Amino acid sequence: MSDIEQHICVKDMERLLGQWTLKENIRFTKFLSFTQLPWYQIQIANYSHIDLHLHKISDMKYGKKVSSMFYNVEHTININNTFTTHNDGKKIKYNLLDHRIITDIIGTLVNWQEIISFEDPHLKIEYVWEENGERKTANQIFEKQPNKHEDSL
Repeated sequence: MSDIEQHICVKDMERLLGQWTLKENIRFTKFLSFTQLPWYQIQIANYSHIDLHLHKISDMKYGKKVSSMFYNVEHTININNTFTTHNDGKKIKYNLLDHRIITDIIGTLVNWQEIISFEDPHLKIEYVWEENGERKTANQIFEKQPNKHEDSL
């Protein structure tokens, strides 16, 4: 990707910044089962309120904070197409492609991909994995929280 194309993609990512609240899970239980979460944690996840906050740190670097009863994490999304190893043992790589943040995750038990995109007026996270030789997907759809300060590029 050229510097000009990358700049256009980064500017387009402005729509992803801000506070988001989970609106809908689609096949998310199947994804959580694939990751080998215990049954009780999957049940909590299915009924948890989830808040997502994305903000810009610097060029090609963003902050991602997920808050819920089931999962809380803060990550730095460093869009450099290089794997980094996190404290939990996962290897994660971020890339931009077609106005989406593509995250490749090599976990300690399983591997998957997360694709963050803006589908007006929602933020969508698509989870993609292979199970028994078949490509599977799940989605989380988020809506913008009203009356919240929005970060800008």
